[in-house]
Amino acid sequence: SLRDTETPDFTSETREPEGRSHGALSIGGAAGPALDDVLRRLRPLFSRVLQAGGAVPLIGSGFMAVRPGAARQVLHKDVHGHDRFGGGFPGCGSSGGGPRTVSIQLQLTDTTADYGKETTAVDNKGSLGVLPGSHRPDARRGGPEAIRRAIMDTSGREGVVSVSVPPGTVTMYSSRLWHFGGGNESDGTRTFCFLTITESGVPAPPGLIHTMHMGDVGKWMVTQHGLRQAEVEV
Repeated sequence: SLRDTETPDFTSETREPEGRSHGALSIGGAAGPALDDVLRRLRPLFSRVLQAGGAVPLIGSGFMAVRPGAARQVLHKDVHGHDRFGGGFPGCGSSGGGPRTVSIQLQLTDTTADYGKETTAVDNKGSLGVLPGSHRPDARRGGPEAIRRAIMDTSGREGVVSVSVPPGTVTMYSSRLWHFGGGNESDGTRTFCFLTITESGVPAPPGLIHTMHMGDVGKWMVTQHGLRQAEVEV
């Protein structure tokens, strides 16, 4: 079980909380070695995304269980604004965007199973739906009108991609990417872990639910050797 008596519960902060459990995942607990291994393997990839040569801070570590009958979440993003990029665009807020933040989802259960009904909608396929490119205002689906159409549409015709994957799959995306947690019409609970990393030396990104044990906050960095405790100045 990923939950214990000391697990902070963030379910009330979750979109469409009915049928979902959302808790912090302790780095120092039983899951720690597995998280360390995953982050060490992924580091070359997310270091390029973050344009970071050194250690990067881990600012979120949690899990979510989605029980049968849970509804699809509304399309949303976890961090306000848009990602840092070259050049500015009129009407897009602060020129150049904010420091990059990356969400990593580790799927523990199969999300490829047939839900028992025929549908072309994205509501009930997989555990995650994403709108590619929506974290950047210079992308085709990153403008306000394209995002508005995607929010209103459930057919999948507006570009939302369903992520239907087997257990053990890792999905990595910008925390500013518009996405949703899929509904669960299968017979089993779907569980995944998630981690959040960001650029080093920057303020906490606005809008993010910082899912983490209090004892882990500000204490972990991801290096080329995996998770290491941060040196905290008092």
